Amino acid sequence: MSIREYGNGNVCLSARAIGSRLMKILIAAIALGTIVQSAAPQNAVSVVSGVLRSKETPEPIRGATVVLRRTGSSVDIAATLARTRGGLAPQDRKGNTGEDGRFTIGDVPAGEYSIVIQDTSYIKPRNGGGPSNITVISGTSIRDIDIHLVRPSTLSGTLIDSKRQPVAAANVQLFEMAYRNGRRLLAQLPNSVRTNGQGEYKFSAIPPGEYFMRAQIIPPSSPNVPLVANASTTNSTSYYPGTVDAFGAVPILVHEGEDAVGRDFAIAVDRENIGVTISGKLITEGAGLREGVPLSGFGLVPRETNKFYGNFYNAFTNIAKIPGQFEIRGIPPGLYDMFVAIPPNGFTVRSNGSLYGRTPVTVSKNDIENVRMVIPANVDVSGKLEVKGDPAGVRFSQLRIDFVVDYAAAPLSTVANATGEFMLVQASPYFYRLVVSGLPESVYVEDIFQKGRSIYDSGLDAAQDSSDLRIVLNTNGGTIQGSVSEASGTKPLPDATVTLVPRLGKRENLGLYKKANTAQDGTFVIGGVLPGEYKLFAWEDIPDFAYENAEFLSNYESRGQTITVVSGGRLSVQLKPIPLIPR
Repeated sequence: MSIREYGNGNVCLSARAIGSRLMKILIAAIALGTIVQSAAPQNAVSVVSGVLRSKETPEPIRGATVVLRRTGSSVDIAATLARTRGGLAPQDRKGNTGEDGRFTIGDVPAGEYSIVIQDTSYIKPRNGGGPSNITVISGTSIRDIDIHLVRPSTLSGTLIDSKRQPVAAANVQLFEMAYRNGRRLLAQLPNSVRTNGQGEYKFSAIPPGEYFMRAQIIPPSSPNVPLVANASTTNSTSYYPGTVDAFGAVPILVHEGEDAVGRDFAIAVDRENIGVTISGKLITEGAGLREGVPLSGFGLVPRETNKFYGNFYNAFTNIAKIPGQFEIRGIPPGLYDMFVAIPPNGFTVRSNGSLYGRTPVTVSKNDIENVRMVIPANVDVSGKLEVKGDPAGVRFSQLRIDFVVDYAAAPLSTVANATGEFMLVQASPYFYRLVVSGLPESVYVEDIFQKGRSIYDSGLDAAQDSSDLRIVLNTNGGTIQGSVSEASGTKPLPDATVTLVPRLGKRENLGLYKKANTAQDGTFVIGGVLPGEYKLFAWEDIPDFAYENAEFLSNYESRGQTITVVSGGRLSVQLKPIPLIPR
């Protein structure tokens, strides 16, 4: 319920080269959320330099082209067309690596850029490998960017049916293990191929890592079941090495530069083995559904928290256009929460974001019919922010309150007014975890109350009562600063991930977790920490939010450094990284 940071590999240019007076102006401008246009001449440009290395050896990568591709609102249609034709947009810049793998790009205007590597047989890894984006401040330079690349791999095999005959024209997709709100799920990657006439598939130029694979046979829709636009009938699904249950999927570890061949697996095409069909009707309380509106999400989440699931949305979709009727197919046995998300335009009255229906289902061997999925009437959730300590630096209107639903891809959000009051209009009456973002560095969420009862750890049950929320902020948070050095010596480790994890007994409260990435000199700062006991971990590489998952963290519990944070205190630590985690 404190701010959660989502690292994206961005690097902000150091301002050490700026004079002390200008530094103060710049810091003040950042604090106010403004940009100082007069800090440097409008036409001031910068230099960006760095080195490309092999992540495996690490030998320099010679003769590669490094492109700084301008991002943000300044990119127009002309720039997009120029890039699609293989050229550069007017504000793009490029350079080449020499024999030592180093590159220098001059005449770089201020702005935000993505880093694109071309003209090399190497590719970027899925995670780690250095920054993907940089922010250039006018008139200053970014030096010594360290980027590590990998040799691409391939993954191939044959898809067969239960009679060991090849299956043609099936979709084969790659997934990686991902983490959201403390749960595991399989996140689909952009790679997708179809099997040829001999049932063969092949993924080319993929980064090394740990993959899960799924095959689907999607026949034309039945004439008796009219489908909404873009919906599909999943008639048969199989995860490698041949199971309909995502939890039974076996990962494939692909090494750097490897041709991983012979990954054959089976898919069931007979009715007896393709899973259970669940059908029923959506029931609304309050506003009715608009006829024919496609549903933004329909899926199942295992109730056993140790299980992961295949797709967060649209795992098995066949939603009828007939008002309120639905059918989903290919469900393996298990205990599930079945949910649906209806977009804001799906109702006859205004709503704030998607609205959710949820019902438990128990799947065995037989189809399930006449399921009633209730979409309850909406509620308005209201409350107020309060501050303990000096309120001068807290601007309520800059704070966002996120209402996180465990099974939703994105939270519902609202902002506070100048006096700290907030309201989430027309929200579903379900269970939410509250997260406050936009807090100043020293501020943390001390507690959250509903009708005088603390819900900081347990979360908000909007079905019980949705009014009189009170979020207490405290301006005297603790700060952790430190550095991460390579495991083999004292050399600083840039772009490492440092995670702060609450003590056992508090880990259900996802708002207590924090994350930072080390700078080029290996240093990091984590501010706004609620006083208490924590464990601090440093990682060479880690899947996003994996540290919030109990099963994942149990493998590394002994590697964490136990610390105690006191109110207003500043703690200094030195950490060694946990080695690269296989994907």
